[in-house]
Amino acid sequence: MRIARIGVFELDVEAGELRRSGRRVALTGQPMRVLVKLVERAGDVVTREELQREVWGEDTHVDFEAGLSTCINQVRTALGDRATSPRFLETLPRRGFRFMAPVEWAADGRVPRRVPRLARIDRRIAALAILFAMAAGFAWRVNRSSPAPVAIAVFAVDVDARTPELQPVSLALTDTLIGALVTEAGPRARVASPAVTRELETRPLHVILQDGIDYVVFVTLRSLGGPVLVHIKLVDRTGFVRWTSDRQLPLDQLQREQLAMAGELSRQVVTRIFGGGLISSSN
Repeated sequence: MRIARIGVFELDVEAGELRRSGRRVALTGQPMRVLVKLVERAGDVVTREELQREVWGEDTHVDFEAGLSTCINQVRTALGDRATSPRFLETLPRRGFRFMAPVEWAADGRVPRRVPRLARIDRRIAALAILFAMAAGFAWRVNRSSPAPVAIAVFAVDVDARTPELQPVSLALTDTLIGALVTEAGPRARVASPAVTRELETRPLHVILQDGIDYVVFVTLRSLGGPVLVHIKLVDRTGFVRWTSDRQLPLDQLQREQLAMAGELSRQVVTRIFGGGLISSSN
């Protein structure tokens, strides 16, 4: 079995299946074969000629350029990626493509593990983060008068399968909200990283809350036929919904203003948790 783990995604090469948090993502045929070739060569530049030869065959008579562009767009949609700000798939004009996200192969995989240079940098950053966390933990133990930080996790609820264009927006908004919460709450809170969140998403809510998470923030996007409904829900450790927020924005405006929205939402979440008591309301 050849399984590649890419963040919240798992790519089963032999079965030709892509899953996000255990749920299958619609991607088959040539787009799937393109993804497999790119993942197997993660960190390397894969030229258009190589993709044509390995995916389409040297004797192909179809419009290869149009077919490749369609495949790349479908791969990006499946991963929730954008060409203008890629996190997974980088386009190198007149050269080809490079899969830039860290890839880990299952222990029994038959493909040698390829770790992009970015992954090595991420490991150094992670090591520094661990040292800072250890120092912060030591400082907290010294100062017993400081209250224990509150643990918060932010989950992106899957969007409607009929509107896959909302998936990258949902992921981006969730990541931005995690960063904004870290900044806004400071030492008063421990905000679960995307890696920790991926592990938590596979568990039932009551188990998550029993395992030390004090608050869970759910982010849901729904298409209303024109505007997009952004629904934020804050659940406390008892499992009760303590605060919600709903707003409607056109998709293009939501994409432009997600940073400002994440900042505003993080302030509201922090206020509900630390200031003035928790109340149930809509803004």
